[in-house]
Amino acid sequence: MVYNTLSTPRGGQYKLVLSDGSKVWLNASSSIRYPSSFAGNERVVEVTGEVYFEISHVIANASKGGTAKKVPFKVKIISPGGEGGEVEVLGTQFNINAYADEEAISTTLLEGSIKFSPLRPEGKTGDAVVIEPGQQVRLGKNGSLKVLKEADLEETIAWKNGLFMMNSAAIPVVLRQLARWYDVYIVYRKGVPEGRITGDIPREMNLSEVLKVMELSGVHFKIEDRKIVVNP
Repeated sequence: MVYNTLSTPRGGQYKLVLSDGSKVWLNASSSIRYPSSFAGNERVVEVTGEVYFEISHVIANASKGGTAKKVPFKVKIISPGGEGGEVEVLGTQFNINAYADEEAISTTLLEGSIKFSPLRPEGKTGDAVVIEPGQQVRLGKNGSLKVLKEADLEETIAWKNGLFMMNSAAIPVVLRQLARWYDVYIVYRKGVPEGRITGDIPREMNLSEVLKVMELSGVHFKIEDRKIVVNP
């Protein structure tokens, strides 16, 4: 089996159609490793960063006298921090956020159902959690597993639709998104601000214009070379 790896740089975004017809969107600084064509009794890919999936159902040919079955689709989440997980797709549309600088690996379901299993250091999977549409499962860096019953779906997939969408989002969370998209680094001169921001900003907007909007939160920003200097 031949495998391909597709990676997006900071500031990049890409849409990919797999051999089974499944559609994949990669956010900035993300990657997917996938076979050129799927074979066998399951479909498996590996991802890093943030990836949105729309999975096609595939039915395996039944053996003589047997019953045709759906071919499962699995996503292995790879994180440089060591923690990770595996998503077994029982539905079709979901988003994975597994950036190393985020506090947790988040998997959000829009349609169908999925089973999330945390990966343990020895490579084995832990106890699985099945979530329903509108829910999000979060795997913390300490190994804790939490299910949010009412996730903000619009905010979760806003990046796929060309937006930074913030519904009372913590400033550091927003700044990490800006850093990946505009390929800059964040410098906190006087500590990390605790404010929150609400609003929608197009991702095609110039960085200096974005920072002007964010200054409505009371935090001041300055661009120095490829750095955003934060002054609360």
